[in-house]
Amino acid sequence: MLKDRGTIKWTSLMLPEHVQMLKDMWQEDKTDFRPLLDEQLLDELNRHLQTALSQNKKVRLTVHINGQKQIFIGTIVRICVGTKTIYFKTDERVTHTLQISAITNIQQMED
Repeated sequence: MLKDRGTIKWTSLMLPEHVQMLKDMWQEDKTDFRPLLDEQLLDELNRHLQTALSQNKKVRLTVHINGQKQIFIGTIVRICVGTKTIYFKTDERVTHTLQISAITNIQQMED
């Protein structure tokens, strides 16, 4: 059985610029782009944020940061309207500052 090594066997024949372009292309394929949210979904996210803050509920946030989807579980400490950020405390007692525009999903957790 012939074992193919993909582009590894061809890299010695490629210019460094081509190798870098291939690496950039593969990295771009791994990038998880932030979905576009319509006005209704943004209002719903805002309502969930306000409810979680006022009732001190535990939530699960899905956030897109630098092309990567990250999930945080914890409570919202404060919402700063001027800078459009929230202060979020995880279960490990670590406080994160997150941009509201980066949030794509909010789910309330059962206590």
